[in-house]
Amino acid sequence: MSKQIVLLLLFFAVVLACRERPINPDPIPQVPVNVTINLALKAPFLDIPGSFFYNQGGSRGLVIVHDFDGSIRAFERTCSFQPTQSCSQLHIDTPTLQFKCGTFSSDTFFTCCESRFDLSGFVVKPPAQFPLLQYRTSRNGNILNVFN
Repeated sequence: MSKQIVLLLLFFAVVLACRERPINPDPIPQVPVNVTINLALKAPFLDIPGSFFYNQGGSRGLVIVHDFDGSIRAFERTCSFQPTQSCSQLHIDTPTLQFKCGTFSSDTFFTCCESRFDLSGFVVKPPAQFPLLQYRTSRNGNILNVFN
């Protein structure tokens, strides 16, 4: 009888481990990205952790960040919460070094949602439930390639 209980527990463990992760019902639009950036011209300061800059590309633009773990990351500037809204563009809040979602008009920031993300793209404040769309990067000296 104990053998049956062990098998039953093993079965439930496998079923729980194999559950599907939730799918974002409103995903960020996927567009081709293949951008080459000369960092010496565009962002000579990018070697400083916490530094960032915005660039063209993607659906609503790119934001390139130097994370505090030493990684250079490139993100789509579209918020993962309700990405089809016109106000759903990411900006870096410089005092907190977190991504926030909204738009600027006449130097005033208007919040689109209350979501916040860290420099690795992970949600730190809902309502967003999914991380930011991150593109791949490769760096050779001062040349940074961003692609998907």
